[in-house]
Amino acid sequence: MLAMGDVANPGAALHLARMAKRLTPNVTIYTDGAEELSEQIRLALGESDIKVDNRRIVRLEKGPQKSEVIVHLEDGTSKREGFLVLSLHSRTTVA
Repeated sequence: MLAMGDVANPGAALHLARMAKRLTPNVTIYTDGAEELSEQIRLALGESDIKVDNRRIVRLEKGPQKSEVIVHLEDGTSKREGFLVLSLHSRTTVA
């Protein structure tokens, strides 16, 4: 789940993450380097298995299976996600 643009706030990010949780047991909220937002979300989550990742996103790549997305991060690592949740109203550019 991308917590960027219109959903770069704890309330909106948690709402979308919890909706995604209905579809998959593993949800990660990516804040693209926004450390303060990451901390606010972690505090609001409390005891939860939803993960928060504040590393900057370098690029997004279509994965080999249906809705899979590969999230490439600034430290050179990448993570394959089954799908990605984002706000369609966001005008965020991922560099």
